[in-house]
Amino acid sequence: MSLTQNAISAMFRSAGSIDDPAFIPTVQVIHVKKIGDRSGDVGERWKVILSDGTHHLSSLLAIQLNSFVHNGTVTQNCFLKINEFIINEMGHGQKICILLGLEPAGRNPGFRVGMPVDINRESRVGPPPPVVKPERQTKKAGPPRNTPQNLGGLSEGSREIEAGKKRLTAAQSRVSADSAAFESARQMAEMAVKNRDDARSRLDESRKEMKDAKDRLEEAEEVVAVDDSDSEGEGAGSKRRKTKRRKTCPSPGW
Repeated sequence: MSLTQNAISAMFRSAGSIDDPAFIPTVQVIHVKKIGDRSGDVGERWKVILSDGTHHLSSLLAIQLNSFVHNGTVTQNCFLKINEFIINEMGHGQKICILLGLEPAGRNPGFRVGMPVDINRESRVGPPPPVVKPERQTKKAGPPRNTPQNLGGLSEGSREIEAGKKRLTAAQSRVSADSAAFESARQMAEMAVKNRDDARSRLDESRKEMKDAKDRLEEAEEVVAVDDSDSEGEGAGSKRRKTKRRKTCPSPGW
């Protein structure tokens, strides 16, 4: 079993299975993590990162699919067929996949396929530039230690450290913003699943009421048929009695 080429990219660009119900990609699970429920009334949630070997995308299992984690169907490095999913867009162009239907796809290879990159990050900054192998240079003798040139090098290193600290602070800010957006998407996904379950319950109730009405209609038709049959029998008996009385009565004037 092989992974569907560019599956993550196709999922990322769509709104979900509704765009193309025939699209059932095969992907690999490269990370599974339980997410704590802050509200305490929804139940456990599982974060699953899907990969096609080139890109990876963060996903959430619908609550009704938690059993796939418990029985070992969804596990590290396993292959899955995604039968039903929706894509939710969060702030800053971030997207997350909500998994609504899946099935195992072959044996677990026990290792990660390819070197996938985060498609959300790539969509913001563009694809990485090609790697250019630097030319090999002959090492030249540097200035002796503790010279003004070396002191200048130390200053340059300090500036690079400060710049690195600033980049780290910016990255931490982005992580905080992404976490808030992820939490918002999680809540929206839970609401969407709940609305779908409520709609299914109402549909089942409507079907049951329709069946009960049909049964009552059939019973009423049977009762009417029996009543009509009895009425016809009584009418025929009355006609026979009248005919018999006319035959036995003498004619007037005899």
